[in-house]
Order: sequence, then C-alpha cells, then structure tokens
Amino acid sequence: MMKYLYLKLRDIFQFSFNLRMFLSFGALIIVSVLSSLYICLFGFPYTSIEGIYNKSLSQMEGTLEFLADSKKQHMVKWVFERRGDVKMAANSFRANAKVERLLSKMQGYKLGNPKFLIERLKKEEEYRELTSYFDEIQASYHGQYEEIYIVDAMSGTIIVSTKEDEVGSYSHINAQDIKSGQDGFNLVASSHSAGINLVISRAINICAEVKPYCITDATTTLSADAATRAGISPAIPTWRSPRKRK
Repeated sequence: MMKYLYLKLRDIFQFSFNLRMFLSFGALIIVSVLSSLYICLFGFPYTSIEGIYNKSLSQMEGTLEFLADSKKQHMVKWVFERRGDVKMAANSFRANAKVERLLSKMQGYKLGNPKFLIERLKKEEEYRELTSYFDEIQASYHGQYEEIYIVDAMSGTIIVSTKEDEVGSYSHINAQDIKSGQDGFNLVASSHSAGINLVISRAINICAEVKPYCITDATTTLSADAATRAGISPAIPTWRSPRKRK
C-alpha cells in the first residue's frame, strides 16, 4: 500500500526538464522582485541605499528638529519682548512718579486687611491712574498678559493690579531678592486658568527726580504674569484640510 502511494506521487510530481527549468526561473524571478521591492522600501544595510521608508523617516526627523528649533527661537524672542515691556513700564516716569506719591499716601495703611486696603486705595487718584495705565498696556498686548501688578517688597502685598480682587493679597514672588536694574523670572500656576504663567518682575525706582533723601533700593516691584501659551502656540504650525463645499 505504501509503495503504491509512493509510486503514484512520484508519477504526479515527475516534471519534465523544461517544466523544471520554467519553475526554477519563475521562482528566481519572484525572489528577485521581492528582494528589489524590499531594498526599494527599506534600503540595503551598510550601503548608501536608504530606501523609501528610511528617507521618509529621515525627513520626519528633520521636520521635528526644525519645529523644535523654531519653537525655541520663538520662545526666546517672546520672553525678550515681554522683558522689554516690563522694563519699559517699570522705568517709565508716568509710573514712577505715581508710585512715589501713592506710597507716601499709604503710610499707616493696614496692608494685611485687603478689604480696607482696596477701599482706601480707590480713593487715591494715583491708584486709579496706575490701574488705568496697566490696563492700557494689557489691552495693547492682547492675550499676552494675564495680570500686571505692583508688589510692596517688604510685605509681599499687591498694592496695584489689573485684577482688582488681587489687591491686598499676598504675592508668592519674593520681591526682596530683585535688585534695582535687574529682572526676576518665575514660573507659577495660573490662578485664573489651567495654564502656567511666566512672571517677569522688575524693581521700580521710585525716585522720579534726583533727591538726596530718595531711597533707590527696591521697595516696590512691577510684575507681569505673561501667559506662556501665547508664546508657545504660534510657534507650532497647523494645517487644516479645506472644507468641502455643499
């Protein structure tokens, strides 16, 4: 029985010479095509042949590096611009003169009582003018600043702010460490959104005029909460597919 099956199978698979040559060449062609396709897609190791997949991967890596560099350059430029805004506001005669007069009127104020403090400050012309000035700056750079405020360096109390409900509250920025002519940088969680803010602070020289008794140390500090999302988002390009017409 087994011998019969063997002979039967041998008869079935007994190909002629021409048929065997045809099958051999056919198999060789198939292997060659598959090998060429593999090399075309994935390249050949240890050679300059990269292949479509490796070229696409290299282009993708190059694009990601370009986006990272662009994002970094944009962020550096954004921080430099925000630093210039704070420096301009802190050194402006318009702010310095009003802060100097406001501080002289605040002698004896109870800084630890926010409600009392805001009620007293609202009556002061300098406070209203400073608030209006900072509101103008904030409006000029729409979306860049979440809050602009002045901190009493000794107590850490916010005495002027574009957000009235923050006046009288404690600022978590250590304003005493900021020296005259220097900038302070801090990253803090936003109290008004879910983002992170870059707080740029600069000491205010309250000597609006040269006076022998004027103290030039940092007794007040101008701080600005810059929304970092405004500096990051524009650096990332987005593509949108065109809407289909109905």
